[in-house]
Order: sequence, then C-alpha cells, then structure tokens
Amino acid sequence: MNELPGAQAGFVVMKSYDGGRNWEQARQCGDFVTAADLAQALRSEHPALRTRVDVRTSSGRIRVRKDR
Repeated sequence: MNELPGAQAGFVVMKSYDGGRNWEQARQCGDFVTAADLAQALRSEHPALRTRVDVRTSSGRIRVRKDR
C-alpha cells in the first residue's frame, strides 16, 4: 500500500452500548489483527457491548460495511 506520510489509513474499532443503533469510535489501529484483538478484548470485558471493525481510508473517512 503506497500512502503519503501522515495519511490516516487504518482500521477503526467501533463500539455500541445500545445494541447497534448508535456507534462511537473506541480506537484506531494500524492493522486488522490488532483491531480485531482489541474488539475481542472489549467484548470479553463488557459482554453487553457490541463491537465492529471498520476501515478508515487515506482521506480520513470511515468506510462502514453494510449489515447482512
């Protein structure tokens, strides 16, 4: 991946306290494995918490995957 220095590409762990209606950013990670591990740790600590991992593009926008 060729990115400019300082670009905001990466993965974002999102969390929801209300069953997935409203999401807020928990943390940004540089790679998917770290983001997935963080999401799993958050779910282990707080079983009622819903998490997901989204992609942050180089423009800084978060690309949300559609629910299936």
